[in-house]
Amino acid sequence: VKDLIRWTLRKRPDRIIVGEVRGGEAYYALVAWNSGHEGSFCTIHADNAASAIDKLEQLAMENAKLSEEAVRKLIARAVDIVIQVERVKGRGERRVTEVVQVFHPRKYNRRFPEVVKRVKELADPKNENGMYQFSGDLWLLPLYERDADGRLIKRNELIPVQGKS
Repeated sequence: VKDLIRWTLRKRPDRIIVGEVRGGEAYYALVAWNSGHEGSFCTIHADNAASAIDKLEQLAMENAKLSEEAVRKLIARAVDIVIQVERVKGRGERRVTEVVQVFHPRKYNRRFPEVVKRVKELADPKNENGMYQFSGDLWLLPLYERDADGRLIKRNELIPVQGKS
């Protein structure tokens, strides 16, 4: 997969799609996504959005000769949205169960101070929007999630980032 990602980068793609990530190729995907290719994605098997980010970090660490903090920075720069999908038992269908927006303050500090200001407002414990600190400086804002009746409900508005939303 590493060689395929390198070959793909030589072709100057608009998007980089890396099917299912199960190992150290996660590191190479993160490096590729951080080279200016917006709209890229992959699939990871995890129980929820937060677990997917955690698993991406663990998989990237398999091949990275970087610290955990450095890998988290790669993730923070590359990942904007995580969409959790589950298989509906007995029906062979899949449905969206959770959508979260990912933030890292250093990602937006200089170019988008209004985004950092909005994230700080949402991160205030008095604000009951469900935003939570995931790991280090990584924050997750739930946009959609399933309620007790199984309906997909909107929790928060997407925070637009100029040039990214």
